[in-house]
Order: sequence, then structure tokens, then C-alpha cells
Amino acid sequence: VSWVSEFRGLLSSCFMLAGMWLFYKTKSENKFNGISQVIVLLLGLMAMLSKPVAIIYPVLLLLIDYFVLKQFLRKNFYYYLILAACLIPFAVFTSNLQPTVTHEMQYPVWLRFLLPFFCLAFYMFKLFIPVSFCATYGYTPISLENSFLLLASTLLFSLLVIYYCYKRRRENRMLVFAVLFFMMGFLPVSGLLTFYFQQFSNVADRYLYLSLIGVALLIATEI
Repeated sequence: VSWVSEFRGLLSSCFMLAGMWLFYKTKSENKFNGISQVIVLLLGLMAMLSKPVAIIYPVLLLLIDYFVLKQFLRKNFYYYLILAACLIPFAVFTSNLQPTVTHEMQYPVWLRFLLPFFCLAFYMFKLFIPVSFCATYGYTPISLENSFLLLASTLLFSLLVIYYCYKRRRENRMLVFAVLFFMMGFLPVSGLLTFYFQQFSNVADRYLYLSLIGVALLIATEI
């Protein structure tokens, strides 16, 4: 793995996992009080200072609360809003420390909303058919902008996956949780916002490290 030494991504994931573990443990034991809430917040801040992709941290906690613990209440939503509000300034700060985005990496707004669907289809294809891995795949936004058939097919496939999960949402909550966790893991680097590596490829194997937890959870619950 050519990016195994990319420490900031591992560090950010480590802090997020620690926060999610503490959140799950204290919530399940009805001990999610002021101290644990502050620690969960601090772990999120440390994850954010490591890498701005940790902006998904509050959403992951919300998914755990709603789908796994089944304890979500509307009044608890304020905690997630406060958590997100605390993380956003750090996300802006750490994003400004990243390499600058070149002019060639700018692309139309409509393409920003299609790229996440392309990423979902691409990564699911790699999960089921794990062949031809490489450091960069060359699927830049500029190349995808002119690939109507590829974008249309991946959009259709992604919508079918989302529809299937929606139909199974009541009988298999863990399936929905696993798919949403999987999607949230790579959403910050899916193309909604520009990032430096897009000049080489909009997808990369290392962007799936955190998302694979969702796949592992799904396999563990289905076996």
C-alpha cells in the first residue's frame, strides 16, 4: 500500500473511532453525561485537527444513536448541532492548510452532485470484484465530465442501492446503518468539494479505510 505512511488520516480515524466507542459505551449504559459529552467533543476536535474529513464525525454519532442504540430523541439533536458547530471552524482552519486547488480542478456544479454517486458505485464494484488496484485510477472530474454513459450507469446503480436500502429500512436497520456509514466515510472526498488529489483521480483506495468499518459491521450482523 503506497499510502500506508499517510499518518494524518490514520490519526484522524483513530480519534473518531475512540469517540464513537466512548459514545456507544456511555450511551448504552445510560452514562452519557457532561464529562463523557465533553470527551466525545474533544476527540472530535482532535480528529478534525488531524484531517478535515472528520467533519463527518457528528453524522456518524447520529447514525449510531438512531440505528444501533435506537435511543435518538429530537431533543438530543441539539447536541449534534453544537458538536458540528464546534468542528466547522477547525474544518475551515485545517482545510486552509491543505495544498491549494489549481484552476484546472474546477468543474461544473451539476457534476459535484453526480460524483458521489460515481464514487459509491466505483467503491462497491471494488468491494465485490477486488481486482486491478492501483495508486491512482485517473478518474478526474474533467475526464468524467465528458463520460455521460459512465456517469449515467453509476447514478442508476447507486439509486438502486439506495432504493433497496430504503425498502429494507424497517426489517434490517443494520443494513441501512452499514450502507450509510460506508457512504459517509468517503463523502468528504467524493467530489462535492474540490480537493488536491482530484487532479490525479477522484477516487482512491485509501479513502475507503474508515468506510470499510460499515462493511465489516454488515458482514458481522449477517453471519
